[in-house]
Amino acid sequence: MNQKKLKLIMVFTEIALIVCMVSVFNVINSHGNIYMQKAVRQRKDSHIIKNIRGKIYDRNMISFVDSRTVNIPTPDGGLPVEKRYDSLSLLRHITGSVTGDGIGSGGLEEMYDDVLKSSGEICLNSSNDGSGKRIYNFYNNGYEKNIKKDDSLLLSIDYHIQKIAEQKLDESGNKGAVCIMDAYSFSPLALASRGNFDQNNVADYLNSKEGELIDRCTSSFDAGSIIKIVTVAAALENNIADVDFQVECNGSINIGGIEFPCHQREGHGKLNMEEAFAKSCNVYFYQLGNMIGIKNIYNTMKRFSLGQRILDLDWEKDSKSDILSNTQPNQIANIAIGQGNLLITPIQAVNMVNIIANDGVMKNSQLVSGVVGKDGVLKNDFRKYEETSVISKATAQKIKKMMRSVMVYGTGKDYNVKNTCICAKTGTAETGWQGDSDTKTHGWFVGFFPMENPRYSISVLLEDGKSGYNAGRVFESITKEIIRQGF
Repeated sequence: MNQKKLKLIMVFTEIALIVCMVSVFNVINSHGNIYMQKAVRQRKDSHIIKNIRGKIYDRNMISFVDSRTVNIPTPDGGLPVEKRYDSLSLLRHITGSVTGDGIGSGGLEEMYDDVLKSSGEICLNSSNDGSGKRIYNFYNNGYEKNIKKDDSLLLSIDYHIQKIAEQKLDESGNKGAVCIMDAYSFSPLALASRGNFDQNNVADYLNSKEGELIDRCTSSFDAGSIIKIVTVAAALENNIADVDFQVECNGSINIGGIEFPCHQREGHGKLNMEEAFAKSCNVYFYQLGNMIGIKNIYNTMKRFSLGQRILDLDWEKDSKSDILSNTQPNQIANIAIGQGNLLITPIQAVNMVNIIANDGVMKNSQLVSGVVGKDGVLKNDFRKYEETSVISKATAQKIKKMMRSVMVYGTGKDYNVKNTCICAKTGTAETGWQGDSDTKTHGWFVGFFPMENPRYSISVLLEDGKSGYNAGRVFESITKEIIRQGF
């Protein structure tokens, strides 16, 4: 190839390159904004698919929420995500629920929403392909868990004892409540309430007449004969009558022109205080109540914290009753056996017997121990250590002996547990409310065990349970299971 042809090729090549460069420059100059916008649209985004809330732990760091893992479907099998509630969730009335917006609704979820909310979130990464089409990264490396804080609640509740209480209450087939306390520390170990509800579908129960959303552990009910514990305490503490005080029961007594029956219509005969307590003789307590007087009964109830909050929960009822207005002998007679306008909550009832178990001393009951991290270390301790002398040790020991007699030869004798010394009191509370076929009657059974160095105090309330005998079966089955499992 000669020199002229080579120079000619080089000239044409240079001209072609210049033309290409000018064309590219013109395209960029005229369409640059469009390409820049497409490039921006290809950026990665992060989408919140689940808010993370703090957990609600039992005293051994077993969670009452987020206890089961479910999979969010993905092409490679699914992303494991904790489900806050399911069909096996325990402690529902105390825990409460969360709205679709992640806000606590009812129970501790609402009461401590500021503590539990915004602990973090699980995010799904995505990007655009430039044409505006969203591309989600469904594979595990496309998910991110962002933890903002590590705040959860630590409760005094024991998960396993709570499970026993709920199972045995379910077996009874009744609405009602079971409250279990540590007999030494007054810490609530179980708070079971029935009817029950689905925490994921709370709206389904808002107009229900069955009261599934009601926490019966902290709700008020007619007291019945379990209040005779306080009546006896008032008599002994005010030196009005001692254990040897006797009354003749002929099956009924006339007070102010009104005939007041005993539950044993043929009468109990002559009884002292221990015998009357064990057999729950109403005639004895009608007379004893009027000897004591309404002011002394009222003041003793106040000392036992009846009518007051025990756990200081937002939804807890104080069950205040206008006891002092009962000034007539027939009214006082009713109050002395737990009838009339006298209401009590199951948590107040278990606190009452726990005072007897502790020789007359009451301690502060704290359901929420504090705010805790996942390492189990308390960041904020809510517990208060306070003691109050309610009645003398001598009075408490006399009542303890009476409660033991209930189980030996009295109304609780059919509910003993082998090799366990139980102290208890039965109660049948007439409500005055008409049921399907007769007047609704609540059943109570309260007590503690063992008699020496007590470990557990229990109150059982069966709504429309007919009598304390049915509640006694629940108490017995719970006691047996606690012992069988070695708690």
